[in-house]
Amino acid sequence: YTVTVTDKSGCTSTLSVVINQSDEIIIDYTATEIACYGDNDASITINAITGGNAPYTITWSNLGTGNTQTNLSAGTYVITVTDATNCQKQATIVIDEAPLFRITPQVENISCFGENDGRIILNFEGGIAPVNLVWD
Repeated sequence: YTVTVTDKSGCTSTLSVVINQSDEIIIDYTATEIACYGDNDASITINAITGGNAPYTITWSNLGTGNTQTNLSAGTYVITVTDATNCQKQATIVIDEAPLFRITPQVENISCFGENDGRIILNFEGGIAPVNLVWD
């Protein structure tokens, strides 16, 4: 910006001013999902923080500390990064509950001694494909 000031006598003074703006704070993170229904094995890791003005302060909504949170259950987690000039950026991460996985067997017994007409039908509900079945 250029500002020119003129007084009553017609004397002028010109001043050039540059106003800088920091780059936007960018939070690069990786989240792992829950492996099985009801587990608390998810994690969130902050890989990098760029932009703004270092140093940065990291605040987690679950009151955690550091760049990595582990043993997380399903829910919403918020990372707040504050830079040296008190500018903030938030990232909201949703860890979804893994689908319920249930197997319901339908058993048909062998009709008579020595026959081989019995069977088991497995009904699968939920889970994450592919499903690997091992008979023992």
